[in-house]
Order: sequence, then C-alpha cells, then structure tokens
Amino acid sequence: MKFSHKTFLSLSSLFFMVAFFTSCEDQSKKIKSEIVGTWFMAQPLNRFTNGMSASDVGGQSLNAWNYSTVITTNSNQKLIDRMAKPEGSINVSGFVNDELNYMVGWQERESQMSYVSVTNYDWLRFFEEGFEEADLIDPIITISMINFDNGNEEFEQDFIGINFEDETYIEFVEKIDYSFNGMTLNLPFQTFNRSDTVISIGGELSYATIDIQANTPTSIFSYNDDTSWEYGAWTIHIKEDGRWIEVYTWEDDYGVFEEEEFYTDSTIAKWRLEDDQIVVTYEYDDVYFENEDGFGLGQGSWLYEVRYSFELANNALYLTNEDDFCDGEPECMYWMEYEYGLEEGSLEEIKMVWNLEFSKSAPVARGRNISPEVRSQLRKFPPFNFIKN
Repeated sequence: MKFSHKTFLSLSSLFFMVAFFTSCEDQSKKIKSEIVGTWFMAQPLNRFTNGMSASDVGGQSLNAWNYSTVITTNSNQKLIDRMAKPEGSINVSGFVNDELNYMVGWQERESQMSYVSVTNYDWLRFFEEGFEEADLIDPIITISMINFDNGNEEFEQDFIGINFEDETYIEFVEKIDYSFNGMTLNLPFQTFNRSDTVISIGGELSYATIDIQANTPTSIFSYNDDTSWEYGAWTIHIKEDGRWIEVYTWEDDYGVFEEEEFYTDSTIAKWRLEDDQIVVTYEYDDVYFENEDGFGLGQGSWLYEVRYSFELANNALYLTNEDDFCDGEPECMYWMEYEYGLEEGSLEEIKMVWNLEFSKSAPVARGRNISPEVRSQLRKFPPFNFIKN
C-alpha cells in the first residue's frame, strides 16, 4: 500500500494528537493520584473564628474562614485599621482613674453625623501568651457618644458606663461635648456629677492606619496575625471516587468535668479536577415554610462551588481561592471606602484570599490551656462565648 505525502502528514498529525491527549490524560491521572489522600491542617483561633463555638466552626466549610483581605487603590492612602490600638488616649479621673485607648466609631459623610465609643477594654489582649487572671480589667469603663437624630431619644443618649468585677454598675447619662471626623476623636475636658460621685474626661484618640501604595494589592487583615493561637485541626479526606470529606476536631483542656473533651464535626462535598483548579461542590438540604400566604412546608437544596488553585510540593498541598468582595458594584465600593476611611472613588478592588496549607502529618490539636478562674471571667464577654460552660 502506498501513502501519499498528504496522507503521511495526516497520519502524523493524528498520531501526534493521540499522543498529546494520552500524555495529558496520563498527567491528569498522575496529579489526581497525588491529590487523593488524607491531608491535615492546624486551625488558629482568630478574629474571624472568634465568637464561634467548636460546632459552629466545624459546621462550616473550610472556605468559611481563614481568609485575608487584600485591597487595591488608585492613589496612596492611609486606611483605617479598626483592629489595631489607636494613637493617643482619653483620660478619666475622679471616681475612677484610667486611660481609654480603644475606639469604635463611624461618621456619615454627607450629614457629618457620628457615633463613637471608647473603652479601656481590649479583647485582643486575651490572645497574648502569658495572660493571667490578674490581667483582667477592673473596672471596665466605656464612654458612648452619638449625634445621630433618628427620633429615638433613648438611643441618642450619651453615657459613661463603669462596670466592676463584682457586677456593680454605675452610669452617667449626660450630653458629652465631642467632635469626630471619622479618624480622630477630640474630647474637650469636662466634668460630670452624680450624687457624691464626680468624674472628669478628656483627650484625643486617633485610629491607627495602614499605608496603601497606589495600584499595589495590599493585605490589610489576615487570619495569621500575632493574636492567633492554636484552636483545633481540619482534616480533608480526598477520595478517588470524587468525595471530599472535611472533619474538624477541637480539644478543650477544661471542659465540664475539668478534663480533656473532644468535639468533632464534618462536611461532605464533591470534588473534581478542572484544568489547574480543584473544584469543590457543597450541597445542603433545607426545609422551609412557604405557600401563597407565606406559610406551609417545603423542602429544597442549594449548592455552591469553591474553586481552588493548587500546588503540590514537598508532601504538602497548597490551596488558594480568591473572591471579589464587591464584584465591581459601585454602592458596595462606596461603603467599603466609607468603612476604611478611603477617598471616595479611590477603591479599585477589594477581595478575600484564602491560602490553606495542608500536610500529610497530623498536627496536635489542642485548645488553649486557660484556667477555670480566667474562663469564668472571659465568659462575661461576647467574643469569648466559644468557651464551653
């Protein structure tokens, strides 16, 4: 049989295509076999998981927490860092004496109306190594100021609140003179009397800031801050049949019976390899009430996909997922500028970035060793309701 030159080229092309696709398929199988297996990752307690119980954390997917916020602007900016300690202080003297160094406040751009609260209580300090019962604050002092007018007189009241460890509470409900521009609180020195109790307040407090360079993606908040401590551990079982099983384990050194207690929760999903991404699909069944009058019984399901870029190196699996927080919506961008004190129209992008690192070695999952005495005090504050009763 004789082959023409054209026939030979056609056969060569066919053989090349078959070899190419066979090679790609073999490579895909090889990568998939390396992905399949059991992977471990320690879980730090941080500002995103803070306030959650062990079952709350375990009941969510890996992608529900552990992210960094990355921001890009079109000009150099100083972004408000609400989680850092502000600069300056508000002095309190008289019935109690202290300096208030922590602030939460907002100003409405158009009307200039504002709300500000300052206190001597920094819940992040409880994350510090070596924290002891003696470090607990007594009393906790809060000054709350507002100049919004929404028709609710009770809500509009300024006050100074003093909360003692023995649960004694003293409050001054007074109009407080102040100015706040969204970044700096100025509180002229002023004195208030309540029966035989006198208290004086005054000073200046400004938010700490983060420098943002123009057109440069900058991580402004991250789960791996110095305030994190060991909290628990995730295990993902990546099955060859397409099952993806996430298991969360948390150990409490001081449980109800003052002995080690273990808690676990799990989520089952599906996974597939798609080009250079691992696609994980979560599906949840839901029961709801609905009819033409808004009442009745129904059942449905919903699902969502998480796309991870991945890297396999040195017996480790690195997963990265990114999500555009505003997806270009002008109103969302405006409110993010407002939240972070950025110039209007300067925000180019704000996204959440998940970087999850797994290994074949199981970490030791232990909760922080907190004495029962300190735990009883921490339970008074909402950020610490993850502590078991």
